[in-house]
Amino acid sequence: MKQQLNVQELWGFGLHGDGVPCNYDRTESVMLTSINLPGLTGRTGRLRIPICILPDHCISENTFDDIYEVLAWDMRSLQSGVRQERRHDMGPWDKATDKKRSNLHGDRDFRSCLVQVRSDWEWLNKCYHFPGHRSHEMCWLCSCKRNQVLGGNEGLVLIC
Repeated sequence: MKQQLNVQELWGFGLHGDGVPCNYDRTESVMLTSINLPGLTGRTGRLRIPICILPDHCISENTFDDIYEVLAWDMRSLQSGVRQERRHDMGPWDKATDKKRSNLHGDRDFRSCLVQVRSDWEWLNKCYHFPGHRSHEMCWLCSCKRNQVLGGNEGLVLIC
C-alpha cells in the first residue's frame, strides 16, 4: 500500500467484530465493532478500541449498512490523508454538533489503511450479509445453492 499510495509512512489498522454476552446468564448480547492495531506487540499487542456497541435486539437488516457507510467515509479520509470538508452524506457540517470538525481543514498528520477484518461468522452475516449457517447459498461471491454442489472422491464440484 505504501508503494501504491506513494508514501513513506502508513499506519495499518484492523476491524474486529464479535457478539459479546452482556449479562450474568448470557441470554443477552451486544454486537461489538472495535479497531485493533496489528503491528503492536507486548502489552498493547491485543489492544482493541471499541467504536460501535449495539444490543443484538436493536439490530435490523440494514443497521450495519448505515454504520459502515460513515465508517467507510472516514476510512477513505484516513487513506487519502485529507480531512473531510463535508459530512458523509455530502451535507455541510452541523454548526451545533460538528463545530470542531468544521474548523479542521487540509492534510492530516498521518495516513492509514485497513489491513485486516477479524470476526466470527455471525458478525460477518449481520454486518456484511455473508450467508448464515442456515442459508441455502454456498458463498457470498455467487448465487450457487447447496443443491448445485456435487460431492465425490475429488471433492466438491460447483455447477454454476
